[in-house]
Amino acid sequence: MKQRTGWVMVLACGIGVFASGAAATQAEYAIRWDPSQGGPKTAAEALARLAPGDNDIETDLFRVRYASEVKAPTDVVGARAILRERERTSKARHELTYKLRSNSPLPSVPSFAGAQCPAGPLVGPKDETKDEIDVSFTGAADPVRAFSRSCTVQSTSAPPPIPEALQARFAACESTTTRLGLKRRGNLRVEEWRLPGGRVAIEASRTGPDTPRALKAFRREVVEPLTTGSNAIRPLSRSKTDLGSDCGA
Repeated sequence: MKQRTGWVMVLACGIGVFASGAAATQAEYAIRWDPSQGGPKTAAEALARLAPGDNDIETDLFRVRYASEVKAPTDVVGARAILRERERTSKARHELTYKLRSNSPLPSVPSFAGAQCPAGPLVGPKDETKDEIDVSFTGAADPVRAFSRSCTVQSTSAPPPIPEALQARFAACESTTTRLGLKRRGNLRVEEWRLPGGRVAIEASRTGPDTPRALKAFRREVVEPLTTGSNAIRPLSRSKTDLGSDCGA
């Protein structure tokens, strides 16, 4: 079991909370687009634009579906509960992830460590918890920031059972994802999502510290090459969760 967290804890009014001024050291910077509206048409084309000549590419394939309804076991004001099933078909691995997502820093409790994970007890060597700040470039002047805490139960034999306490109902659709990654380019990844109704979305992302320097580097090395010049993209504002949960055409 792994527990990954980059949050710094402080005491406020006698209660432990995560300070908004001491943000998580772990962030995921991302930009998404609909290739029918301009820009690279495939993940491979996008990667070739962002990292020309780099052929050290790692490929992963997934099937993904999201719960349309899920009961949050612990009420956190302002946080949205998300439940995702994902099968990594390229490596025969099944994952069940429970996530809280909020526009504000999350409190220290629940931590989702060990038996506190709503997706099931974290007992396997690949099970993990993660705190992260999602920094999305949507075309606005400033990127949109969201705070998330997730825990994931994994299995190589069958999908992990869904705890009855979650009262989960899954959307009647699923998506497939092709992920191309370049480890030597700062964990640069490009995902091509084949969404319900024949829609397609592509995302370029990179993980790193939540610092002005990392933000500036992602803007310079990923956002600007995609949003300027001929065949520029039009950034999407919707998250992957929203796109994958939408079963409409």
